[in-house]
Amino acid sequence: ADRLNVDDEEFQKFRRDSKAVGVTSINRKCFPSDGSRELREIDVIKDNAQTSPVKLLQRRDLRELITKGLSRAERLIVILYYYEAMTMKEIGATLDLSESRVSQMHSSILARLKAQMQHRMRELEEE
Repeated sequence: ADRLNVDDEEFQKFRRDSKAVGVTSINRKCFPSDGSRELREIDVIKDNAQTSPVKLLQRRDLRELITKGLSRAERLIVILYYYEAMTMKEIGATLDLSESRVSQMHSSILARLKAQMQHRMRELEEE
């Protein structure tokens, strides 16, 4: 405690907080599986830092579906606004348009996309 220049109470708190609460092996067998390979805990731990390849493909497909049939400027507005998180003012400066024109185009794009999605939903319901 003296070497760290802290009082005894704070030193005891450091010691208590630095101790491991519980340790377990993530390689131990966890569940019996229906295959020939045994399932371990490490096999079922979700990696939140990694994006699923399926999710990446779904996002790409959705972006292509949404931007299909849009002009270059409209496509850029959608991508810059929703994927690059740019403001209407920043998009206007990029495309040499006024902020109000970008907003107007954005509203028009959303209305058309909504109508397209409703039409596709009706088609899917009929199948």
